Amino acid sequence: MLLSMTGYGRGESEGEGIRCIIELFSVNHRFCDISVRLPKSLLALEMRIRDYLKARIRRGKISVIVNFRYMEGYMPEITLNRPLAKRYYEMLNELKDELKLLDEIRLDILIKLPDLFKVTEITEDAERIWPLVEKALEEAVIGMMEMREREGAFLAKDLRERLKSLALLSDEVERRCLELRKAIPQKLRERVEEILKDVIVDEDRLLAEIALFQERKDATEEIVRFKSHLEQFSRMLDKGSPIGRKMDFLIQEMLREINTLSSKAGEVEISRLVVEIKAELERIREQVQNIE
Repeated sequence: MLLSMTGYGRGESEGEGIRCIIELFSVNHRFCDISVRLPKSLLALEMRIRDYLKARIRRGKISVIVNFRYMEGYMPEITLNRPLAKRYYEMLNELKDELKLLDEIRLDILIKLPDLFKVTEITEDAERIWPLVEKALEEAVIGMMEMREREGAFLAKDLRERLKSLALLSDEVERRCLELRKAIPQKLRERVEEILKDVIVDEDRLLAEIALFQERKDATEEIVRFKSHLEQFSRMLDKGSPIGRKMDFLIQEMLREINTLSSKAGEVEISRLVVEIKAELERIREQVQNIE
């Protein structure tokens, strides 16, 4: 199945009072380029996410956004630093005695001091949170791949139609080249007779020059190779992704063959057909840039 590199997927998972939400955005790229946006406390999971995606995606620029939302009733774990609280109290008492203050050291004063309480959230534990991330990631990948498959089906349909157009154009070029080849001997003979007029021409030499000229103008090899490339391209569509880079290479080869053919033929109608073929190949190249 042909896959586009354009896609979007969203996945969610819930557990222990929180919801993990992951969004994937995919666009075309020569290689597999993945960027991950995570909370700082979970940066240790970045490589796991990258490895998970690389095992399932061959090409594309993938942006991953991981967010967490706390569900109603969720209570983070809160711990009191008792040794620190006691030390604060002792030092405040020492200061009170030293300054001969009468005020009491109340609880509302202590709780304002820094680092007495530590709020430990589940999202700070990478190992504990990974199952939630993995589940949401799996759902997001499935959604993105479904979109890439749909886009790929549209691309495949469009490319097959363009291949049909190229096949018809190449048949017309082949027919025109054959007509041109057949007409060369007579046209050359008439041209030589017109230039030389009453001069006696060596018939064997003339025939040899005509044969050599025909050989130079013969574009049979280019036509055969061009059609062979079209067949290979069609088989790639049936085979499915990953084939984008191979297709791009094949288009370059087709352009090279058709340019050589055009320079050999040197005929107005063939040049016009070649322009149409090159325009169609460029349209195909644009589509291929988005194929995995």
